[in-house]
Amino acid sequence: MGWQDYIVWGIVLSAAFVVLRRLFELLTGRRRSRCASCEKGGCPFKNDEKR
Repeated sequence: MGWQDYIVWGIVLSAAFVVLRRLFELLTGRRRSRCASCEKGGCPFKNDEKR
């Protein structure tokens, strides 16, 4: 196996990791529950009832 094969496998594994992470976030609803300004799950602005 040449060095090009290792680079291709690295790219494929990186792409698969990104796809699996996005799928996990989609299924768990993790992205939708984050704050729009800081992307934290426990944002004080999101939970503020006065605003």
